[in-house]
Amino acid sequence: GQPPNVAGYGFCVSPLSNNGRLCLSGDLVVPVVRGVGVFDKLYIRHAAPSYTLQVTYANVVGYSEPFDVIPRPPRVSGAFFTPTFASMIVKFDADTNLGGVG
Repeated sequence: GQPPNVAGYGFCVSPLSNNGRLCLSGDLVVPVVRGVGVFDKLYIRHAAPSYTLQVTYANVVGYSEPFDVIPRPPRVSGAFFTPTFASMIVKFDADTNLGGVG
């Protein structure tokens, strides 16, 4: 399951987040070349609305605009007919309610 209060910025910067590692994975530190740092291996672990990223370089702190992370679409894991062939049942590998995002 997801950690409590995972939706958004507050949880990711709380002392419980292990410096953001409960919300982020991948490379959290990258080299800066000509004033640009590219975080091409940074992953957000949980779908939620209103994330904000904080970046620090030297003594300068910057923040991204808030953004939403939507869950991956569920995949069909099976389909079958009811015993009377009146309906078809489709099973998915994940919940299909958008995880409260949207």
